[in-house]
Amino acid sequence: MMADKNHQAIIDALDVLARGVSTKTNGKITSVNLAREAGVSRATIYRYLDEFQDLNDAFEALRKNGLQRTDNAPITLLEAYQQRESEVKKLRAELNECKQEIKKINNLRANQIQLLWMDNERLQAENNRLQKIISDNVTKLMP
Repeated sequence: MMADKNHQAIIDALDVLARGVSTKTNGKITSVNLAREAGVSRATIYRYLDEFQDLNDAFEALRKNGLQRTDNAPITLLEAYQQRESEVKKLRAELNECKQEIKKINNLRANQIQLLWMDNERLQAENNRLQKIISDNVTKLMP
């Protein structure tokens, strides 16, 4: 069971290094960084790279080809500006949606409070009526 855990940890670490989102290392593709990302010893990395051809192939390919860039880096300042403008528009639209949702929730809560207030008034009136009936039916004894 330990082998499976380490094997999966190494696969996950290879993925982290390949995407360039390392949080535990400087992101360079080395066996030391792979061990650190996987949370295993260097000896374990070397042993697994020797024992498992798939891990060795993936590690060597990563070292040879480098990081997989998934972001589309802007080439010009205009493109960078347009990307930021697009992002700002999207975020503003999300903010407006959130504001509308909050408004709906607040209106719903206000209606619920009003209904509870009216129900409370009705119950208090009923309580007063029943207390009057009880007091009318009870004769007070004089000491």
